[in-house]
Amino acid sequence: MNNIIFSIIIPYKGRFGFVKEAIYSVLNQVGVKKKNFEILAIEDPGGEKETEQKLKKVFPDVRYLDNEDNEGPGGTRNTGLKYAKGGYVVFLDSDDQLNKNYLNLMQKALEETKDAGGVICLSGKVFEKGFPLKEKLLRLALSYLQDTGFMLGYIFNKGNLYTSSFYLSQLSHMMFKKSVIGQDRFNYDYRKGGEDWDFNYRILEKAPIKIIPQRLILFRYSWGSSTYTPENLKSKWNSYILLISRLPRAVKKTIFAKLLMIYIKLFGK
Repeated sequence: MNNIIFSIIIPYKGRFGFVKEAIYSVLNQVGVKKKNFEILAIEDPGGEKETEQKLKKVFPDVRYLDNEDNEGPGGTRNTGLKYAKGGYVVFLDSDDQLNKNYLNLMQKALEETKDAGGVICLSGKVFEKGFPLKEKLLRLALSYLQDTGFMLGYIFNKGNLYTSSFYLSQLSHMMFKKSVIGQDRFNYDYRKGGEDWDFNYRILEKAPIKIIPQRLILFRYSWGSSTYTPENLKSKWNSYILLISRLPRAVKKTIFAKLLMIYIKLFGK
């Protein structure tokens, strides 16, 4: 008999210490029995096998899978979806940490709104040592705008995320009904940037995503990541532009889409 209610999919690439903290944050959940959730840890292509070996010594009950698509975080998450047994799916970044009430409160919110396809919460922020002040201020400003967008949806859109604000949502902050995900998978066209935005948009087209105005996850910013190299940043902005170009005309006309275009025009250089 399958007792698993939640499937927590964790893509990782090295950084054993961060991954360990992320897994502990799942194991320390309250109001949820351990037999009711599974953790699927999947290493991104190019990762170090020694990280998996270290994790297995600390967490022997975690399911360790290989990325079958050999395509970055999206391929890792697709692999996780293939093997996930739970009715609720969480995509947890390896350097983030869940509040101890995350699973319990997110599930309750989903059960209260039967037509919802997912639920999203707010987050606390932590910047690793060495993060440049200018970049830190920019991300704090963007975080403020993100929270404002959430609250607008919470107050004026029946407690739900506006479909056109899909880019405000981050996967680690969300829980999805697997039945609503269905056969949707992460699109490799946006593997350099916007893969999660595209996925969220497709879910929002099918069902509402409910907002919980509580900070139930700790989101970590780490400088020195390959994400911030000039080459990868250029690829990211180009990927965002491709994603926007494929949006329906009606979505492009919304205030949220226009704000995204302004953001890319100002910073996407």
